[in-house]
Amino acid sequence: MSNWKVPFDQNGDLLRYDKWDSYEKKDNFEFEVSTAEFIGFERGRSSAISLWRLDGREYPMFLTDLKDLLLKVRIEEGFISSPFNLIFTFSKKGSNLGVKLSENNFIN
Repeated sequence: MSNWKVPFDQNGDLLRYDKWDSYEKKDNFEFEVSTAEFIGFERGRSSAISLWRLDGREYPMFLTDLKDLLLKVRIEEGFISSPFNLIFTFSKKGSNLGVKLSENNFIN
């Protein structure tokens, strides 16, 4: 894991930028996901990202992390097709945050 903190808003949603000090920050952690739906792509000022709905919450994913995901899972009609839950964790590039597939999954 990492030594940086993951910022969340008052609803428990991930903040995409690590620049707000008044919200809750947690140590980076892994979380299990049973439903992962691809939403689309978005372009910011400093990066392009893919958007995912993981168990009902929306998360950004860097395109480099998307490449790793696509090489390991199958996607059918916008959803990740997997016989078991997947494990995700948080990723940071500069001051931007997103999610990525954890190395602690049952897939190779």
